[in-house]
Amino acid sequence: MQKEYKSKNVSVFLSFVLAFAMLLLSSFSAFAIGPNEDGVYEVPIEMWHAEKDRTSMGDSYIIH
Repeated sequence: MQKEYKSKNVSVFLSFVLAFAMLLLSSFSAFAIGPNEDGVYEVPIEMWHAEKDRTSMGDSYIIH
């Protein structure tokens, strides 16, 4: 009985530690260092064919 009680306490403790770590890490935004002002941003992009090593036919419809 004592062993089951100890195992349950360890599980509860580790659950709280994991929950706290997830809360702490989720508070840091991955985009915090990026631009945060309103505006228009341009990103270079090419649409590639799914099976062949060439640009897709849909690439010409993207405004470059």
